[in-house]
Amino acid sequence: MAYGLQQWRHSASRGQWQARSGAPQVGILSDSMVARGEQLASVALICVNAVGLVAGAVPRILPAAPEADIDAYLDGLDGIFIGGGQTNVHPSRYGQMADEARDGPFDEFRDEIALRLIPRALARGIPALFICRGMQELNVALGGTLAKEPDDMPEDQRHGTLVGLGNPISGLHVHVEVPEPDQRVEIMHRLVPFLPLLLALSTSSPFWCGYPTGLLGYRNAANDALPRTGFPEMFRNLAEYETYVKTLVDAGIVPNATYVWWALRPSLQHPTLELRITDCCTAIADSVAMAALFRALVRHVVHHPDLNATYSPVHRALIEENRWRAQRYGTDGTYIDLASFEPISFRSWLDAVIAMLAPDIAHLGVEGDIQHLKTIPKRGTSAHLQLEYFRSLRKFGRSPREAIADVTQWLRTSTEAGDFTARGSEPKGTPVRQPLAHLV
Repeated sequence: MAYGLQQWRHSASRGQWQARSGAPQVGILSDSMVARGEQLASVALICVNAVGLVAGAVPRILPAAPEADIDAYLDGLDGIFIGGGQTNVHPSRYGQMADEARDGPFDEFRDEIALRLIPRALARGIPALFICRGMQELNVALGGTLAKEPDDMPEDQRHGTLVGLGNPISGLHVHVEVPEPDQRVEIMHRLVPFLPLLLALSTSSPFWCGYPTGLLGYRNAANDALPRTGFPEMFRNLAEYETYVKTLVDAGIVPNATYVWWALRPSLQHPTLELRITDCCTAIADSVAMAALFRALVRHVVHHPDLNATYSPVHRALIEENRWRAQRYGTDGTYIDLASFEPISFRSWLDAVIAMLAPDIAHLGVEGDIQHLKTIPKRGTSAHLQLEYFRSLRKFGRSPREAIADVTQWLRTSTEAGDFTARGSEPKGTPVRQPLAHLV
């Protein structure tokens, strides 16, 4: 995973599309929007790059213009991509009344084009990919209807339960191979004390269902509603772990070990330890630095077999407290030092760990990535920057729904760019973080 992230960073800097002369032509349906009084057709760059960078095809934008000639749009296409958007299909398209506040926003120009385009494309046999709003349009275009809200459906057919909502969450997973795979369970437990440190550096989930949660990393709290999550159980060796997994499989509870969703686990398919506690970072450089730190930690623990060898229930309870503090306070918090049982600031803890890992960092050649870690507490994690933007929007009169929509758009743009972009009318560049005094 660490190597893959580094390769992505290098290749993305070149930004070269893979398509060549004669490559397939893929049509991407646009959204429509109004900016400064002008009606515009817009397409998310992530969709364009999915076609050009990943699929190696040539993207052709199909503007959502009601007067468009659909057959001319489809001529010469080898595929169509009907993606997501910030709007929903207007309920009048499937015979229901519309409630703008509950069902909107809408994009009726796109409705008009999509519902004509889809049947004709399918009739021609043109391959099509539908995502998110595109799935709505496919269903309506073929005569179906939409259940606008889960509450409109019978209780036994609802998928929007609170526990179910914990499934579509994204984390940063890093695999690091260890020299002796049979020692992975032992090494795993000796790495657990460092997991809150990694979580604090990665926090990027302060909102849930469109609302601030009071935590910088709510993703782990959402995970806690599911079984086999959190820190690994205190198995002494790989044999005990395999007995646990075999029992679950034989009982029909899980199909295999991939359903053990611990914050750190032995991989089923690879001779690795898989880090799972970290949030998905907005900036690629943050992800690469997190992977570098985990690599150095694994190497250090392997070469220092006495480190954290006395992993007791007391230590486990204190590490759990540190995990909660990482979710709540992140890089602003104080933590319990497991050696002295005294409080330690996050920055002091990070400095001490980096100093301890100095030989391992040098051996792996990741000094630059580790130095980047030190900039995160000063700049703020993605969670800090999301919350600051949200609060600034609210101060300027944006409603909570409008503010969260703006934050989401900025977060999407930054994620696609691989780094934090300018927010709204702010100057370009990485936002400068102000201290969150109430979190210290």
